[in-house]
Parts: sequence; structure tokens; C-alpha cells
Amino acid sequence: MKQKKMLLILLCVLIVLVLGILFLLKEDKPNPTNLQNDAETEERLVVFTAKQEDIQSVTYTHPEEQFTLELTDGIWLIKEQPKLPVSQPRADGVAYDMAEFIAREVVEEDAENIEKYGLLPAQITTTLTFKNGKEVPFYVGAKVQGEEQYYVKIGESNTVYAVDVSQCESITYTMQDLMAMTMLELSQSEIASVEVTQKDGAHFCVTKSAEDGFEQWFFTEPFSWGVDETVIEQKLLTFLYRIDAFSYVTDKSDAELGLANPQATVKAKLTDGTERTVQVGNVDAETGNVAVKVDGISYPGIVDLQIIQLTKLTKFDIIDKTVEIADYNDIDKVELEGEAEATLVYSDPCSLNGKSASKETAIKLYSDICELKIDAENGSVSGAPVMTVTHTYKNGNTKSYKIYQQDAFNYVVTADDKAYFVIFRDAFMAWKKQIEAYL
Repeated sequence: MKQKKMLLILLCVLIVLVLGILFLLKEDKPNPTNLQNDAETEERLVVFTAKQEDIQSVTYTHPEEQFTLELTDGIWLIKEQPKLPVSQPRADGVAYDMAEFIAREVVEEDAENIEKYGLLPAQITTTLTFKNGKEVPFYVGAKVQGEEQYYVKIGESNTVYAVDVSQCESITYTMQDLMAMTMLELSQSEIASVEVTQKDGAHFCVTKSAEDGFEQWFFTEPFSWGVDETVIEQKLLTFLYRIDAFSYVTDKSDAELGLANPQATVKAKLTDGTERTVQVGNVDAETGNVAVKVDGISYPGIVDLQIIQLTKLTKFDIIDKTVEIADYNDIDKVELEGEAEATLVYSDPCSLNGKSASKETAIKLYSDICELKIDAENGSVSGAPVMTVTHTYKNGNTKSYKIYQQDAFNYVVTADDKAYFVIFRDAFMAWKKQIEAYL
């Protein structure tokens, strides 16, 4: 019995010793993560530092262009073309990247032959100028064979570094790279109204109403009428949500680009009271795209050809082809005078020509009245209307439209007596017959 106890005690001691040895081995074993971090630290070779806020300008010298990115009153501008829109985040990124310039490795210290690295002459020279007047040039040479790196040297030193392409991005920008290519960016919620004026004199304005929390677009000029919500989105608003330029034109006049007398001018009034203006010029012969100006900025952008649709858009393209929308919640009564006489009171209790009518009948009749649709524009009228339809709403507002017979084949409905839309005879007669069935 004593021998068993002794064996058990010895076994426990051995187990404790083994666990202790394993723990010590684990503590002494190098941590792979720490080794990785150490390696990353060793690879991070900072070869130039400065304070970002001390940088005043950056001059880029390419074989075919030279320009200076300059900080003026807190805004980055192209010194030679100050009216070009510069991407401020990208320009800030240039100063940030160059304030701590990181190389992958030193290729050669005090190189005697920098020509073999493509550094004599350099492919690109980018010069930092500080607020105290000090200048530091960065020279970019050839690409390192088999690597995503360039040879770079800094200042008068002939030490050559291998620098990752991503780090070199800020010192190899062209003027085009630094441009803000998004000329306009709006959301639908920002837009309160849109006014379109075309070169041929066509003009219209659509406005967004937000009564009772329900947004709806309608014409306010040259007449009052509903708008097809789907079509206005596809053919008008979509071109205002975002306009991106492929490039900017600095060597042609507005007259050459068709912008002195634009093909179309679109003014978007925003909910904050400001206004944005888009001018659409000619199709660019070189690119097949379109010259566009936004807010009168001096240099036009060349944008996607699709925007040319704004120059051809007509009122009839986006008008709601239904003469009146059936709005059961807001209607109080509808009155028809002329070839069909009826007074439909929609509010409880419902009545038709003074007689009680069921809610179901009232809904169906009102729906049928609102089924009248227009088929074409530019009708003409003479004489007296054959019918007048008046909608009275619960808020006291009214809307009336008159229907005339234009000829043996067509009828015409008016919008504020400023526009005349054609209803084909067969469609009008079918509509009238449908209404008369209730009377």
C-alpha cells in the first residue's frame, strides 16, 4: 500500500516537472507574429521626412508637360491653370505621402553611374517647395526589372532607392490625374425643381411637391400638368445625379465647343436655395463625347455622349399621359358638363347626380373618369368645348380641363389654355361611352 502511494506521488511530481519544462519552452519560443512585425519594421525604410503643413507647392516635370500644384488660401490649385477643378483629397494625399517618403531598399549608395537606373536624365522630376523657400527634388527613373518598383533618388545625393509603385504615385501624377473628374453630384432629395431651356427656344420647368410627405413631380412652366415619375427619372434627373468628365478642354473656346450658345441649359434649384447649372454643347469630334460646363467653370469637361439626350428632351416625353390621376383620398367631387353631364360627390355619403350611390360605384366611376389619356401634342382648338371636367379636392383646390373637337378624327384637351394635347377620336368616344353607362 505504501509502495503504491509512493509511486503515485512520484508520478505527480514527474507530471509537474514536464508541464513546467513545456511552459518554459513555450516562453522561450519566438513569436511568429513578432517576427513578422519586426520584418515589416525593417522593410519600412523612411528616406525623407518633412512637416506636411510646411509644403507650399509641388512642381511636376514630365517629358511633355510641366505644372505646379500650389496651395493658395488653403485650396490646392494648378498654378498655370487656376480655374481647373483640382481634387482636394488627392492633392492633400500628395503632401501627406511626400512628408514621409518610404523606400523598399537602398539599391546603391553614392552611385557613380545613375544613367543605368534611368536617372540621367530622370523620367520624371518632382520638386517639393516649402514655405521657407527650400526646394527638394525627387527624381524618378526606370522601373525595377521584375518588380512593381521604380528607381528613385532625392536631392543632390546619388543614393539610389527602390520604391514601390504605390509610393511613387504621388510623385508621378500628370495634371489630368489631379483633376476632380466629378463635375456634379446631387441626390434626388436635394433637387427642388429643374428648368430646361434648349437652343431652339423650347422651355419647361418641373417642380417637386412634397405635400403630406408624398413627393410628386409636376410641370409649373409653361403650364400645370402631371409628370410621369419613371420617365423624368430616366430622361432628366439621372443626368443631374452625377456628371463625370473624361477630360477637360483648355485649348478651345466656348464657341468652338458649342457652349457660347448651348444646345441645352439645365438649372437645378436645390432645397437649400442654391442653384446648379449644366450647359450642354456639341459632340466632340475627336472623342465622340459631349462638351459640358457646370456652374460656369471656365474649362469644359468632355462627358459621356448620353447627356446629349437633354438637348432633345421634350415636354411630351415626360408628361403624364393621363389627364388626371385618380386620388381617392383627396377628391371631394367631380363635375362633367357638356356632351356628358354628371356630378359625382365622392365624400360620404356618395351621390351621383343627386342620387345616392355606393362607395364601390363612386370609386369605379371616378377611376374611369381618370382613365382619359392624351395621345399627341400640338393640337388646335376653336369654338366651344364639348366637355368640361372639374375636379374639386377636399382642401378646396380645383382643377378643370376642357375638351374640344379639333376635327373628324381628333379631340383636344387643354392645359391652362397654354397647351393643347390631342386625344384620338376612337379613344375619346370609348371613354365617353364608358362614363355614360353610369348615367
